[in-house]
Amino acid sequence: MPYTPDLDRLLTPGARFADEHATYVMEVHPLGDVVLPTGRVVGCDPVACPEDEPFTVGVAPGRYPARAWVAVVRGEDTEADRRVAALELVVHDEPTARWEMALVGDQDVSALKPDGWFGYGV
Repeated sequence: MPYTPDLDRLLTPGARFADEHATYVMEVHPLGDVVLPTGRVVGCDPVACPEDEPFTVGVAPGRYPARAWVAVVRGEDTEADRRVAALELVVHDEPTARWEMALVGDQDVSALKPDGWFGYGV
């Protein structure tokens, strides 16, 4: 089964996650609208991969709000770091029915090994 993070929990302001190193508290930061004149969406590091192909599933052309989800990394009693954990393109402002991994080209989720995933380096 491919890697399937709990995105409903991750994308919740104030959600807390902990491991042996730190506690992570999620913050949401509105980024404004993304204009998609063709409806095609690309996920990439624009410096490292400026020519990446779009995801196989697009959206209707238009403007969509974007949000950055930042994990505030807390040590003992102090903030140690902040990391962008996710970027969200809000296609519909209503609860999510289900999440699917975004694919490009001929990627096939059924070919993934346990905990496998498709993505890009940053």
